[in-house]
Amino acid sequence: MGFKNPPSQEQKITPEQIKAIEDMPVEPWEKVELLLVKLGIKKATDFDLVSAGWSESLGEPKDEIDFNQLKMIEKSLDKLGLVYEIMPTKVENFKLYNTYKLAEDITEEDGESYKWKKKQIRLAGDKENLLRLNKAINKGDDEALGELYAFPETAIEAYKKTEEGDNCLLSFEELPEDVRNQEWINFLTFRLSKDNWKNEIETVKKWARVVKEKSPKIYKEYLDFKRFDFEGWLKEEILLPESDRSEKFKEYINEKDYELRSYQEKEHSYNENEKVKEIFGRYVQDLNLDLEQLRGKKILDLGCGGGEFVVECIKRGITKDIYGFDLELEGLALNEKYKHHFRTANFNDDFPFNNCDYIISYGAVFLDDKENWIKILNNALKSLKDEGEIRIFPIKKAGPDSDLEGIKKEEEVTKRVLSGLENDWAMEWELKPIDIKVAGYDKDVWLEQVLIVRKKGER
Repeated sequence: MGFKNPPSQEQKITPEQIKAIEDMPVEPWEKVELLLVKLGIKKATDFDLVSAGWSESLGEPKDEIDFNQLKMIEKSLDKLGLVYEIMPTKVENFKLYNTYKLAEDITEEDGESYKWKKKQIRLAGDKENLLRLNKAINKGDDEALGELYAFPETAIEAYKKTEEGDNCLLSFEELPEDVRNQEWINFLTFRLSKDNWKNEIETVKKWARVVKEKSPKIYKEYLDFKRFDFEGWLKEEILLPESDRSEKFKEYINEKDYELRSYQEKEHSYNENEKVKEIFGRYVQDLNLDLEQLRGKKILDLGCGGGEFVVECIKRGITKDIYGFDLELEGLALNEKYKHHFRTANFNDDFPFNNCDYIISYGAVFLDDKENWIKILNNALKSLKDEGEIRIFPIKKAGPDSDLEGIKKEEEVTKRVLSGLENDWAMEWELKPIDIKVAGYDKDVWLEQVLIVRKKGER
């Protein structure tokens, strides 16, 4: 390789300059990069300012980059004494895939075309490195970029060999668990090599240590950004009165409202095969299923409807030991090829299948009738193996000042039913947040959760 990565001498930075980075209106990871460049640990970096996206096909107006934000960034960079260049605005095309399909099932037709405006900011500690950065970006020279970003030489070499067809890189999952759980690992921004990863992580440790020493505020903000607990955030926000909810959550409500409306418009264009993939994806995502954990297991779909999930599991080779029943069968569940996988039965009677590893139900159980709820869960627990799981979606939760009284009633009934069942069964249960649902002119919002019951035996 034509360069070395010599040990960098840390440059001085004043408290005022640290504060300028802390207050800069950019993402937390960009603040980390700026701090490391100013300290001379990295030679250069770059980041983008983008407008909101718009869809011309939907008649949406063009959006602009926030030039007030840009001026504030320029002012802060001047305080830091960094050399920088703001590139001309570009309009770029991208696609949003508003679909429940699994990643491997998504096609180009599932995407809606959008545009946004982008400005790239390139910066370095001196003019020479800014010129090198411009040249590397313009040529797409990953090797030169890695050196400017202070990636270890061995990691850059392994990346180059991997691009040439010889995989020399280590996946994150291949790292020892005790390494993956370290706080400093969140500062890893390059791929580690298989042969030298133990030495390469010393670079990551140094970055984390320096950021923590120079700006505990940036360090915490960055870790909060990396560890963002989406489920916990949803649960926390839904419990607040509407007036106390964060601006971020209010923006998310608007996003989900827009997403639902655009999805409903697109849904009608799906053919039958695409609808089956969509339903399968809904099951996987909303029931929070791990398909690898389902392989070879005995599964029962309570309220299977058209049998889409059952048939797709068989077709995809996930398991052949899968069944469904409902009060009325339709669609694929009536197909002669799969008929022995389905039954017509009442949820309140003993289930027609036993000794199951998983019993799942998507949108088929009504929760406002306590006695009905108790019968269904008792029947499910009887049909489940010890250590087996029941998963039911959705279990809804409304906010404290919501007027969605039906949801509040369901919530109370569910709590009473589960508490009562704990007296008869050795079981554990949890309500896992999945997402919010927004509906109606007034944008009524509630949390949708999946109920997970793990059977330990009968008391």
